[in-house]
Amino acid sequence: MPPARLLIDGLIVIWVVAWVGMGVAVAEEVRDLARLSDTVVELGQAASAAGQTLETLESLPLVGAEVGPPARAIEEAGVDAIRSGRESRSSADRLAILLGVSIAIIPSVGVLGLRLQARPPR
Repeated sequence: MPPARLLIDGLIVIWVVAWVGMGVAVAEEVRDLARLSDTVVELGQAASAAGQTLETLESLPLVGAEVGPPARAIEEAGVDAIRSGRESRSSADRLAILLGVSIAIIPSVGVLGLRLQARPPR
């Protein structure tokens, strides 16, 4: 095999490996961002629990009527945060896969296709 062909093939291998590595790195970074969603779920659970606890004060004379509506609002905000956090986690996981695969494959397929077409038949 001529040295020029070996050099070109070696450069293509480096190209493909670099883009696959970049795809994996991007996927990992997006998955790391998904951890923020887990924090939102935890905060939502804490807010929901706080709202439920405050609602128990509703039966107290004098302050009970004032505590009820904000307590329910806090609990509802917590439930909304939990739902939103779970949905964003799922979206981030799908995005990590899509971006990782796209970055790894799209640049590599084009270069490999061109190289295979440029190779003379044996």
